[in-house]
Amino acid sequence: MFERDNRDRFYAEIVQKTTQYIDLGLWSGIELNKFDRWIGQYKSNDEKILAALILESLVYRSKEHLSALIEHAIYKSIPQALFEYSGDEAEFRNIERVCNYGKNLPHEIAIVPVIRDADPPTKSGPLVARLFKRLGKVNDKLMYWPWQISSLKDISTIIFVDDFVGTGNQFIKFINNHVVKNVDLSKFKVVYCPLTATEVGLDNISKTMPEIILCPIELVSDSNNFFNFCAKNFAMTDDELTKLNEVYFSYLKKVKLDRLGRKTVDGDMSLGYGSLALTYAYEHATPNASLPLLWANSDNYMSLFER
Repeated sequence: MFERDNRDRFYAEIVQKTTQYIDLGLWSGIELNKFDRWIGQYKSNDEKILAALILESLVYRSKEHLSALIEHAIYKSIPQALFEYSGDEAEFRNIERVCNYGKNLPHEIAIVPVIRDADPPTKSGPLVARLFKRLGKVNDKLMYWPWQISSLKDISTIIFVDDFVGTGNQFIKFINNHVVKNVDLSKFKVVYCPLTATEVGLDNISKTMPEIILCPIELVSDSNNFFNFCAKNFAMTDDELTKLNEVYFSYLKKVKLDRLGRKTVDGDMSLGYGSLALTYAYEHATPNASLPLLWANSDNYMSLFER
């Protein structure tokens, strides 16, 4: 994929840059010895280039980044989305009050984390709820589980919070399974606020549930697909992209991750959920829409991040 001199130089530069990011705390949450073990699993020249390209394309969001995203959601994006929907400037003051710890709480607002049936308590909804409370300083008296919504009184606005939306299918399933069976959403202003979202996922949700106000904080486009990123940023030819694809799947087979997800409801996960092939990770977790080489483990492979 690269000429020898360029290949060796590129690999060395990427490893050095990543090591510096970790040492300086820019990529907090990643231990240097774990990175060394991860990169050491890529042995051949082609495998080393594959690892370097994954690192070069990686979008990593530390706790500091996450805190900034949550703050932006609370003080800018959510109230702006509600204002554009209702035309009422009071939306800005109301949302700011969710961080109050006195008597002036906006009890007409319910903040609800999106949960996923297959995830343990350390993932998805419970974790997102803790992040909004700890990093966003949201008063937990305004946070509810989905099954509590139907019993709430005086609620006019429901804000569903999430860390990531890929295809949008999981959010749609969540609404159908945990919300609309017990709650008539047409009676509320309903906001869905994923901290990060793909364009394809938002489009899917918008077409399926047009009544929901979408409020993503960070957008991920098709250009964030690993192979699209490589094609654009390294001006790869069709033959070079074919070679990269072959190296990728050959390595997946080598570390026994090539059949990941095929016996589950998620289906083929060799390119991540929905075959989105992203290289995106948070410090607290990695979306399964990212390449499994970042988050999946096997007897023959140790991932760089936690799922």
